[in-house]
Order: sequence, then C-alpha cells, then structure tokens
Amino acid sequence: MSRIEFPLSSYSYEYGIDEHGREEAGVIKTDVREESIIEKATLEKYITENGLKFHVLPSGKPDFSQSVKIYKNGTDWLIEYQFERLRGYWHLIAMRDYSL
Repeated sequence: MSRIEFPLSSYSYEYGIDEHGREEAGVIKTDVREESIIEKATLEKYITENGLKFHVLPSGKPDFSQSVKIYKNGTDWLIEYQFERLRGYWHLIAMRDYSL
C-alpha cells in the first residue's frame, strides 16, 4: 500500500451498442482512493484465485517505467498495471481494464 500513488488512476474501456444500434466505445477514468482497496486481495492472490497469467511488457525506459499485463487465455480478461520508479522504489501509478 505504501507504494501505490493515491489517488490511483483507473481506466475502464467500455464497448457496446447505443439505442440506435451504433457501436459505442469510450474510456471511463476513476480516481481510486486508498480506503476503497485496503480490503482487496493482494495481486498475487488475485492472480492465483482467478487462474490468471501475467506478462511484463517491453519498455523504452525499463529502469523508470514498466507495465504488467494480467490476462486469462481464452477470455477477454485483460488488465494492465503501470509502475514507475519513484524515490528508488517501484510504485503503482495507474490501472487500465480492457476486459469486456
């Protein structure tokens, strides 16, 4: 928790069809506060309990910024966590949920 930058930016990518049958897509940004995630499972437990896998994405600045993709094969489950090195430690600075 001490290495999460609050408020944490969380982005959800929404897809659907409007009332006229047209495809719609948009991004919804939420600022997550510390009190809303204190009781949530650790990322390791979340991955294990849901049968997920992870992959560290290549970065142009691997010593400064890194993204981790959490996914489940054969599903639309895809969440990306963005980390930056601040004050010598990795800090979680944003989450992006691409799941449908």
